[in-house]
Amino acid sequence: MAHTEFLAQFIGAFSVILGISMILRPSIVVTALDEIFSSRAMTYIIGILELAGGILIIISHSVWSSLLASSVSFLGWLILLEGLLYIFSPQKTLGKLGVFFHNDKIYFVVAFSYLVLGAYLMWASFGTPFPVL
Repeated sequence: MAHTEFLAQFIGAFSVILGISMILRPSIVVTALDEIFSSRAMTYIIGILELAGGILIIISHSVWSSLLASSVSFLGWLILLEGLLYIFSPQKTLGKLGVFFHNDKIYFVVAFSYLVLGAYLMWASFGTPFPVL
């Protein structure tokens, strides 16, 4: 369980910080995403990094015994799939992903999703007086 807690703490803290930055600085984030998705080299490099991270999580943590452990394992698979998407998708498809974040409703749903996911992972992994599902 210590490995699950470590990964949940890391992913949780990362997600909370990312969610907060997305909420507080939307114009910077959208500009950065536009630049990333307009460059095939950038999406390829990010894809390789996500692929490596996803594989590391999947190999080291294939645990489905609790909600927290399952969440970490599931996120590993999502990270792997996103990496594959960035590596193998045509540039035209990747360009549409950048446009996707120009919709304020979608953007803030994604930002708050990062925040809520990260808060849950941190709450469940750093310890709580309540039982974790």
